Parts: sequence; structure tokens; C-alpha cells
Amino acid sequence: MFGYQLVLLFCLTSAAVAGNYYLDCKQGQDSNLGTSPRLPWRTLGRANSVHLSPGDAL
Repeated sequence: MFGYQLVLLFCLTSAAVAGNYYLDCKQGQDSNLGTSPRLPWRTLGRANSVHLSPGDAL
């Protein structure tokens, strides 16, 4: 029983975490992860190729 509760808790908390994504049309590269200011994407096309969830920021 405890195992099921732990799995449910993990699923609920991981779904609540929002992500930040970064875009820099001059210094970015679309091969970057886009998840930090040091590794931004370059184009909106790359940003549009990712499924963003409610709460995520670009």
C-alpha cells in the first residue's frame, strides 16, 4: 500500500514542476538544451518543436 502512495506522490509532484526555456537569436544554437541561459536555443522553430506544458516559460 505504501508503495502505491509513494508512486502517486512522485507523479503528482513531478507534474507540478514547471520548466524554463531560453531563446537567444544571436548567441543560441538549436542543438543546445535550451534549459539554461548559458545554453539557449537560437530559433522559434526549435522552441515550437518542444511540447510546453502549462506553467512552462519561454
